Order: sequence, then C-alpha cells, then structure tokens
Amino acid sequence: AECLKTLAISLTDRYKRFRELEDLTAALQSNQEAVDLTPEGHPGRADLLKRLAVSFTARYHRFGELDDLMRALKNNEKALDLTPEGHPRRAHYLESLAGSLRDKYKQLGDLNDLQASIQKIQEAVNLVPEGHPDRAIFLSVLATALGDRFRYLGNLNDLEVALQIKKEAVELTPEEHPDRAEHLYSLANSLADRYKRLGDLEDLEDCLENFQKAVKLAPAGHPDRIEYLDSLAVLLAAFELLPEILWISHSIPVRQDAIRRIHIGEATSAATRSCIALSYLHSAVEILEQGLGTTFQQMLQLKTDVELEPEQENLFKSLSSALYSGGTVDAHDIANQRQHLLENIRKQPGLKHFLLPKPYSTLCHASREGPVVILNSHKDSCDGIIILNPTSEPVHVPLPNVTLDMLQSYQCFADILTWLWSYVITPVYEVLELHGIHNGRLWWLPTGAFTGLPLHASPPTNQFIHSYTATLGSLIEAHAKKSSPLAKFGITGVTHT
Repeated sequence: AECLKTLAISLTDRYKRFRELEDLTAALQSNQEAVDLTPEGHPGRADLLKRLAVSFTARYHRFGELDDLMRALKNNEKALDLTPEGHPRRAHYLESLAGSLRDKYKQLGDLNDLQASIQKIQEAVNLVPEGHPDRAIFLSVLATALGDRFRYLGNLNDLEVALQIKKEAVELTPEEHPDRAEHLYSLANSLADRYKRLGDLEDLEDCLENFQKAVKLAPAGHPDRIEYLDSLAVLLAAFELLPEILWISHSIPVRQDAIRRIHIGEATSAATRSCIALSYLHSAVEILEQGLGTTFQQMLQLKTDVELEPEQENLFKSLSSALYSGGTVDAHDIANQRQHLLENIRKQPGLKHFLLPKPYSTLCHASREGPVVILNSHKDSCDGIIILNPTSEPVHVPLPNVTLDMLQSYQCFADILTWLWSYVITPVYEVLELHGIHNGRLWWLPTGAFTGLPLHASPPTNQFIHSYTATLGSLIEAHAKKSSPLAKFGITGVTHT
C-alpha cells in the first residue's frame, strides 16, 4: 500500500503539471488499490482515503460527473470520521471535505452545502497556527467560500472578510511559491466583485494590478493560464461597468474628477496588457476603446450618445445607487429589478447597446480604408495591435525594445525619430509586409506614453500615408460622414512626403 501511495503521489504531481489524463487515471487506480489493501483500523487509512478523494475530485473537475464528486465527498467524510480531535492531520481532512462540499454546492445549488463547507474550513483554519506552511492555502479556501456566499446572499460583510483573508493569503505566500499566482487572481476576483457592488473605481484598478501579477507568474504554456481566462472574464465584466459608474454620477465636474483621481488611463492600459498577455486581442481592443472613449467624453464635457425618458433615467439611477451603496437588505431584488429595467431599455429603438462597450465586430470597421495600428504602453511591456481590415483577425506586434521609461524620457527630437523608426515603426512595417500590405493609408492610434510622438515623421520612406485618430469610434464615424471635416471628429491626418 505504501508503494502504491508513493506512485499515486508522483502521478498526481505529474498530472498537475501536464494535465495528461493517463496520469490522473493511473493515480486514481493506485490510490484505490492502496485503500483496498489497507484494513479498517490501520492508522494510515484516513490519509489514503483523503488521497483517493483528491483523485476523484480532480476527475470531477476534468469531466464534471456528479458520481465522481459524490465519491470524493464520501471518502473525505470517511477520512475525517477516522481522525480524532487533536490529530495533526485533522485540519487537512477538514479542508479537503470543505472543498467537496463547496463543489457540491456549485453543482446542485444547495446553500446548506456551502454553509457546511464554510464551517469545516473555518474549523481547519482555527487548527492551523500562525506560520504554518499550509495556512495560506486554508485561508484562500475559506475566502473563496465566503465569496460564494456573498454572491448567493448579497451580504457585503462576507465579501469584506473574504478580501481581508485573501490579502493575508497573498502576504503569507513567497514570491517564488507556485501557489502565489492562484492567490493573486483569487484576490483579483474579489476586488472585481466589490467593484461591481460598490462602484469604487480604485477596486477596479487594484483588480487589474493583481490580475496582471498572476498572469506574469503563469508564463505561456502553464496550465493555470487556462483558469485565468475565467478570471479574465470576471475582469472584463467589471470593466464593462465603467461607463455606467460615470453615467450615474451627478455632474460633469464630478465625472472629470473621478477620471483624474482613479487614473482610468492607467487602468485601461493595464487591462489591455492583461488581455494581450492571454492573447485576447478582441477584448484588448474593446477595453482600450472603452477607456479612451470614456475619458475623451468626460474631459470634453460631451453628453452620452443616448438619452432615456426622464422616468426611466431616474429609476435606473435610483436602483444603481441603491445597489452601489453597500447595503445588504434586498440586494438581490434590487439587482434583479435593475437588470430587468436594463433589458427593457435595450429593447427600445437605438438603445440596443445602452451602457455596453462596442464589440470588436463593430470596432474593426475602423480599418475600412487602411490598417489601424494601436499602441499601448504599460510598465510591464509596450505592444502594438494592428487591425488589418474588417474581416481579418487583429495581429499582436510585440515591442520588446520599448519601455515606458524610454517613452517618457526622450527629449531630443532627432534622437527620438531614429529610435521610433528602429523599435516601433519597423516592427509594425514588418508585420504589415508579412500580410501583403506595402503601401497605402495607415492610421495610428497611440495611447498613454505613445501619445504625441511624431510617428509620421520617423519613416525614411513615403510608402504609407500616415494619419492619427483619437478613438476607433471617431474614425468609424468619419468614414461614415466623409463630407464632414475630419477635425470635427477629433482626427488629425498627416501625410508624410
């Protein structure tokens, strides 16, 4: 039995690393054989039952079969029943059982299972002293369960406690520890939850920062990056609330102050960078356009492009303010009323996308008359995204020799022209040529530290006609209304000769 246990441990570790189903199947078989060979009353039986439960849990997470979940739950319960108070491994069996109960809650939706999960993991945390190497893991499990209860009951206190626990879990986990990325993106999810509930844009900024840290710790090819796509979906859903939060604000000065105070530009570049890191280029373009559009709209004191009937507007603002106030009474009812109102508003003519970001399927039409090159600057990396035409997928252009510090430090005009040509223009041209584009109209959409740089003056050749646009939306509008002066839409065209 001991040899089978050792083999199962090795197979499980390899499965976690490579996600090969054969390893999981062999680990489960080895664990089952080890349990079968261990008689009742044997001091090591509880540990073997727990390991068998872990194998069933892994297969449940892989295929979603309820039978595997129930087998995991049953074996975890047996392991705990065999473990008396004061046993050094009792906390671990409690944690494993708590995980199965939470899985059951997520599968069947019974709040009693979630409450039992929280009770078990809280007991486990209480048994683990400060400084214990597994304390961070137990805290993370507790915080995740509290977050589930917040989403079910709407009690803000659960979310606040979960946030504090997740922050502690991150602090307890060293930089080089393999679990640190998971704790970071779990913290990002809770910050996104609070942002969606309270509308505090600083929570969105913190969410982006922690999510980016998690992505950096899970390099390309790492299995956990797949899980981060779910986290990215949460992040994107939170970012979509940006125009709504500003829309329900009282006045233009208040909105403009919010733009400055919470650094929407930095949050936008960080979110864009996160999407690029995970190859979500459609989402990167959508987020960047949303951030740019929101900023320009507020700074130029422009009204939103849609207006509601006064009764609808007042009701929507009232429901939104109540939801974001942080109260816990009837939070679910308020959210449902608000969602129902939103659905009715979006059924009205011209309001289909009310307070929704423009999808990539719309934004890509900015490239109708030539490629659009978007430049994003961030402290972790600078990147380009080229929208070649309305029917092609966007293309990522890494700019490895460009840093935020470099962009902010250049003072000499002559020096920056040479530098731009070598490290920004040339990589873009090379990608265009790979796609058979050698001349014609080229639109630049520089953001952040790229804004204001003389991109049009850098090339030593005149193969392209260079123009600038402030947003993709303004360029689309200009294409649709060619008879109007381009400057009216915030677009400056510069022809290089």
